[in-house]
Amino acid sequence: MAEDIHEIHEFNTFPQFLAKMGLKEQPSQEQFTTFLRRTITDSIEAGYSIMPLTQSQLYLIRQAKEPDVEIAEVVHVTYADRRWFRDGSWQRPSFFPNRGGYRGGRSGGRSSGRSGRGPRGGRGRR
Repeated sequence: MAEDIHEIHEFNTFPQFLAKMGLKEQPSQEQFTTFLRRTITDSIEAGYSIMPLTQSQLYLIRQAKEPDVEIAEVVHVTYADRRWFRDGSWQRPSFFPNRGGYRGGRSGGRSSGRSGRGPRGGRGRR
């Protein structure tokens, strides 16, 4: 199994990965993109992950790098979005619920000093 995992880490393309997983027919690019989007949506609906940034937040990040970028009609930047950007929360996004700067979390997205090793800072069984 370790050899299989090592081999998978060497892959550079999804077709290589899918072949290793035993898929006989490769999906089209459109089918594969649809599948990936659905897995993200399903994960969000199940509560396993969240969409880390909104279109408004993404616009603010881009505007910082490209001040003249235009905003789409469907994007509405709120005061909360501007506060989020000003506070630097955009530097700590997370796909996981209750983690990262904007979504909250136990320490506001900062390490508690133990790198998530538990209350005693141990490294688990040895």
